[in-house]
Amino acid sequence: MPEKEYISLEDIFGSKIKVRILKALVEKSLISLTELRKRSKANYKVLKMYLQKLQKAGLLNELTYDRVKLYSLNRRNPKARALEDFFKKWES
Repeated sequence: MPEKEYISLEDIFGSKIKVRILKALVEKSLISLTELRKRSKANYKVLKMYLQKLQKAGLLNELTYDRVKLYSLNRRNPKARALEDFFKKWES
């Protein structure tokens, strides 16, 4: 298993688009790239770059089903669970 890369809070929450992406990942157990694009209003390149950062940090899982890529928070990662708890508490 590759070593996780550090990701700062600024990198996680640095823009409205990033917050929308995280919120969508918390709300859906699995979400497609297309739906993430719609919910975040991000262009494909920005979205892919951010998802790659989250993956390298161990916060995100990527699954491929046929030709569709699906994403989910890596709920085994304590930081991903903390993000999920934060969003759920903030929205309640």
